Amino acid sequence: MKGGAPRRVSDLLRSRPELAERLTEARLRQQWRELVGPDVARQAEPLFFREGSLTVGVASSPWLHQLTLLADHLRDCLNRALGPGAVRELRFQIHAVALPTAASSAHRPPRELGPEEFRAIDQALAPIHDPALSAVLRRLMMRARRDQAGRPGEGALTP
Repeated sequence: MKGGAPRRVSDLLRSRPELAERLTEARLRQQWRELVGPDVARQAEPLFFREGSLTVGVASSPWLHQLTLLADHLRDCLNRALGPGAVRELRFQIHAVALPTAASSAHRPPRELGPEEFRAIDQALAPIHDPALSAVLRRLMMRARRDQAGRPGEGALTP
């Protein structure tokens, strides 16, 4: 056994080039949602990480285009978290993206609207005289208010 000061296991592993990249990839996969934000994480996921090149699977062409436009910003965000120069290149390809697990997408029951919210909806719908259209719009407005409540701003990369 060699003498010397104790070293952290993570430092020892990082000192081995063949393991350093695997550790970076593991951190990237583990922290993906926090690094890119929930909106991007729902549409894209890391597929491969080799020699500083990250291939990201993207659910649709519009998202692929959007992420291509944001590639420099995304690479900078990843490198701030993973270390300078960890990700040198980003590649995007269409790929079926895995749905979030139940734990990460816990369903919250809809909240009840207060009397002031019902009044605001009634006032907004007052000029509409078609009862069918008014009923449809009422349901949409109520759902939007319920869904909107209590949600913090999402998306580290939301434009």
